[in-house]
Amino acid sequence: MNKPFYLKYILKRHRGFLIFSIIFITLTQFLLVKVFTGVDTKPFLETIMKIMPQQFKTMMGEQFFTTLTIDGAAAFGFNHPVVLAIFIVLIISLSSRNIAGEIEKGTMELMLSFPVKRTSLVTKLWGIGIFIIFLVILSALLGSIISVMIYDDLTREFIIKLLKIGLNLWFLMVLIFSFSLMISTFEREGSKVVAKTAIVVMVFYFLDLLSTMWKAISFIKPYNIFTYYQPQKLVSGERDLLQNLPVLIVFIIIFFVISLWQFNRRDIP
Repeated sequence: MNKPFYLKYILKRHRGFLIFSIIFITLTQFLLVKVFTGVDTKPFLETIMKIMPQQFKTMMGEQFFTTLTIDGAAAFGFNHPVVLAIFIVLIISLSSRNIAGEIEKGTMELMLSFPVKRTSLVTKLWGIGIFIIFLVILSALLGSIISVMIYDDLTREFIIKLLKIGLNLWFLMVLIFSFSLMISTFEREGSKVVAKTAIVVMVFYFLDLLSTMWKAISFIKPYNIFTYYQPQKLVSGERDLLQNLPVLIVFIIIFFVISLWQFNRRDIP
């Protein structure tokens, strides 16, 4: 089973939600930039911030005030909970349906009857997955850039900041995909992969929000994956991309290696 055939197979299985993801996320970036270039939202948002409780100011302050600029609007679009949720649903679907899901249906044995090594199968799926994530992020970047070209002045500095955010998001999503793929190599049912991955990601996400509002548990921030993806801080220069990527890359490698090891040693079915 060669890679082009497997790529077509994966794309055909996921094309519906993939197309939806590309269109929705691209339009979200386009519209957010359009709104913040065409409407003076600063007075409204500043009023909201004045009446907001202190805990929510702490949590939302940076995000809201950086969104008052074009750069901030783009950063906000790449960190919107709905956008992140769509990415994660797509990622979990890719990992759960194509390892544990195939085992559950009994089709994995048929796939392995072809002259293909188990290591090669996992590697191809991982490569296809990170390529699909790249396509969605690329479309989102184009949505933001085109919107700025139409409604504002596109600058080299804006493009560089946007590319940093996109690269950081790509590594974060590859990390989550690698983790979900690892879970899939241990399970026999796709639904269990979905549940376990979703629970872990949601726990990290809400702990990140909670640790921002509650200083007593702020010490857990370095142990949270979302600490290493903060587009608002990348835009403002408070954090450098090189502070985020090494941690994400290390865990991507760990989860990918465990996936290869586990899939090679497990019994199917």
